[in-house]
Amino acid sequence: PDQPDEISHILEKINQGERVDHYETVRMRKDGRKVPVSLTLSPIKDKSGKIIAASTIARDITRRKQAEDALRQERNFNAAVLDIVGALVIVLDRQGQIIRFNRACERITGYSFEEVKGRRVWDFLLTQEEVNPIKTIFDKLLAGQFPNEYENYWISKDGSHRLIAWSNTALVGNENVVEYVISTGIDITERKQVGEALQRRTYDLNERVKELDCLYAISKVLETRDVSL
Repeated sequence: PDQPDEISHILEKINQGERVDHYETVRMRKDGRKVPVSLTLSPIKDKSGKIIAASTIARDITRRKQAEDALRQERNFNAAVLDIVGALVIVLDRQGQIIRFNRACERITGYSFEEVKGRRVWDFLLTQEEVNPIKTIFDKLLAGQFPNEYENYWISKDGSHRLIAWSNTALVGNENVVEYVISTGIDITERKQVGEALQRRTYDLNERVKELDCLYAISKVLETRDVSL
């Protein structure tokens, strides 16, 4: 009932001599159950070339649709999981192009997935001095040398730099060929800054201790000289 013009639309193409391949639609059984089908329609012509009928082949694609729906639900579930985790998750194809960029990546960089989709990480997210080292790591991953871990800076959309600790692995397809590189990262910028501040503080304290030790030694020398006098 919701497709009153479908047949007339198809027949119009047939009357124009066109063939209709794999047209997906829905048909209804006698018991009222709807069945997804794929139609292939071809015009039938008489000896003079006049179109006199149409040949129709309908294939029941219920199982395929069910499989597609199951796959779609699984992908939606996986996408939801990736988006709610706190870690950065980025997936690259063999050319280094971004095909997955979760919300943690969006938050830390200021870029949306649509802005980075199909772009290569080293073209806009890396500092210049880190481009070649990251390309080398990427090549090693493609060659099957995984997992690996490293740290590098990402340049956010606003120009700020964030230090990320990465763990990398790869998804292998047929014939053990790496199809995708999968990286998960943790922003350690603040932790690094705190560590550096502690190192500076420790260095300053050590220098102060050396100064105090020196002053103490001088005072002891002076005390000895006073006694001898």
